[in-house]
Amino acid sequence: MDAATVATISVALSVDSMAVATAIGLTISGKKAYNAIKIGLFFGAFQSLMMLIGWAAGSSISAYISALDHWAAFALLSIVGLKMIYEGLKPDRDQKKDDGLSNRHITALSIATSIDSLAVGLSLSFVDGSILVPAIAVGTICFALSALALVASAQLSRYLADRIKAVGGMVLIAIGIRIVLEHVLGW
Repeated sequence: MDAATVATISVALSVDSMAVATAIGLTISGKKAYNAIKIGLFFGAFQSLMMLIGWAAGSSISAYISALDHWAAFALLSIVGLKMIYEGLKPDRDQKKDDGLSNRHITALSIATSIDSLAVGLSLSFVDGSILVPAIAVGTICFALSALALVASAQLSRYLADRIKAVGGMVLIAIGIRIVLEHVLGW
């Protein structure tokens, strides 16, 4: 696989992670650099790991994964999104902004945004060649783009309304709905 193909796949697989990182960045106030690195590491590592798992699994489980992957991503994104909407719309206006999500929430978001990477790894198992370079490239590019998206959106959040956390939650749910529509309707 040539470098341009690997780079294109890496950016394409990073889009959902970037969108989620943007939603997170809109909801945090402190520790921007720390959270950018943390989110980038989680998202990048899960993209690489899921690609490796998909490649290792080969074709034996593809029918089971493709039948449920979009629903799992939708459920995980919706749960975290609804939590963010609730917290953003709570009547307690004196609450301070979060400094980030818990490791449990970041792990759930990482799984939800890397399910496509599992499918790509699975499809790459049918092609002769090494999976190591594409997996490292996907993880590295996802790390960089997610971290950058979080920092940029965190800067933007200073200029937006207090209820921006609810908007971030709606973005996560919209991403989940888009994933379902892509798989169910073929969009």
